[in-house]
Amino acid sequence: MDKEVAKLRSSIAEEASAEVVEEIPPWDDPVDGAALLNNIARTISRHVILPTGAIAALSVWALGSFCMDAWRVWPKLLISSPEKRCGKSTLLETMEGIVYRALLTSNIIPSAVFRSIEEWSPTLLIDEADTFAKNNDELNGVINAGHTRRTAVVIRTEKQDDGFKLVKFSVWCPSSHLRDR
Repeated sequence: MDKEVAKLRSSIAEEASAEVVEEIPPWDDPVDGAALLNNIARTISRHVILPTGAIAALSVWALGSFCMDAWRVWPKLLISSPEKRCGKSTLLETMEGIVYRALLTSNIIPSAVFRSIEEWSPTLLIDEADTFAKNNDELNGVINAGHTRRTAVVIRTEKQDDGFKLVKFSVWCPSSHLRDR
């Protein structure tokens, strides 16, 4: 009985981990890029009010998240506001429905960042970063390392048998976080 329960738990865990980020299959037909960007912009503008040019920048950033392998450098998306409760989280939730393999979180530690990126290749969307990342140099270093593909690597040690082995983790992914001014 224990063996069967262990097998069932293992299969449930595999299914759950596969659902962490949504895999969107490629569209079967050619896509008009300009029309797609306009649709993305309309979607964003239905949910938030932003300064001139912001919706266009967000639309291009979201579309670019689908072709990370084409870039050498990719900008981090910093969403800020002059005060609390201005719609930053609403914007992040909207972006979650648009970007490639969205992984939206409200708190994360450095090891979870690089392991998540290595495991799922997500677009990392971090809400409430100003509450836990402000004075966390290690977390900020891991996130910032993902800006340039060549340097988007962290190296850690992991226990192996009686010693440790070096493990290289990629941190190359589109990412965004929020901050109040």
